[in-house]
Amino acid sequence: RNCIFIWENDLTPIEVPKSESEIEFLLESLTRTQSELQATRAMTREVSNHLDVILQRAGEAIILINDDNQIKIFNNTAQKTFGHQPETILDESIETLFPRQTGLIRRLAEAESSEQENRILEGVHQNGTTFPVELCISSVEFNDDSYLIIMCSDITERINTQKEIIDKNKALQDAYFQTIFGWAQALELRDMETLGHSKRVTI
Repeated sequence: RNCIFIWENDLTPIEVPKSESEIEFLLESLTRTQSELQATRAMTREVSNHLDVILQRAGEAIILINDDNQIKIFNNTAQKTFGHQPETILDESIETLFPRQTGLIRRLAEAESSEQENRILEGVHQNGTTFPVELCISSVEFNDDSYLIIMCSDITERINTQKEIIDKNKALQDAYFQTIFGWAQALELRDMETLGHSKRVTI
């Protein structure tokens, strides 16, 4: 006969009779729920895949670290910037990339976004060379766990360009002052010659 079973704590089944219509309704509900769950999982996978594509194609290095400062995400640009491959850097400490600067990174995460502008730290490449890195840091939570998203850019080229501009401006200023000084000397010599000529004429 039509029935369903309910198990109590001692795992003893209790037979609960159900009408055929109730059983059909229950089965339809379970089927519908299963279909909705499968659709949700498929959508979640699709969204996750899209996010992964966006993450890997991002122009900035993106690094995700957990509360233990372990690196959990390291996108393609981060690999190019720091020279590490995911299999060698994932689960390693952020200290590997920013030695003795973890405390500063944590403080930056707690600061207002306006206070994070132009925050420059010293990054370390896999080959041991250091370079200036500009950071933007934000806090996120997933499943009650806290993480930091670190977006960073190698600004070596920018700093070199700025230094080159400063050097050129200084060279222009030096040339300008030298020109003015040369003119002043020329005028002084002319005045001295004019004065000497006037004395000779007077004599």
